[in-house]
Amino acid sequence: MGSGGVDAARMIHAEDIGAVLRSLTADEWASPSACAGWRVQDVVAHMGSLMKWLVDPDPEPDPVPGEEPPASEELV
Repeated sequence: MGSGGVDAARMIHAEDIGAVLRSLTADEWASPSACAGWRVQDVVAHMGSLMKWLVDPDPEPDPVPGEEPPASEELV
């Protein structure tokens, strides 16, 4: 992603998404989302992990034999 895209994503996050997240109550934060099985906080963690990857992609860790690889949200 170019610097213009990163700047735009940063602005959208800080202004729009940040305002919504700051307005959530504890009950809203923990409530179910429109994504089956995901709470609002799970969706936000997923969004955050994607944004982090877009801005600063890290190589994935080497897999551990016999273990499930971690979800992207667990790598942030």
